[in-house]
Amino acid sequence: MGNLEKAREEKWTDSITVVTRPFVQNVHVLLGFRAKGKDVIEGAEGYQLRKASSAPYNALFGAKKGDIGHQST
Repeated sequence: MGNLEKAREEKWTDSITVVTRPFVQNVHVLLGFRAKGKDVIEGAEGYQLRKASSAPYNALFGAKKGDIGHQST
């Protein structure tokens, strides 16, 4: 068994479907609230309904790194 047999293909494992854009858009509509956070994305071999990319929290909220140890007041 070579590593090629164990290779994971993201288009099948991370997406709901891979076909034509109208079909994927229809699936998106039919899923309703269950498709929340998913976008129709064009891939090399068709369209996919995948989880929307999200920005890191620190970029949105300006998080700062620092010691969270005990502070006396």
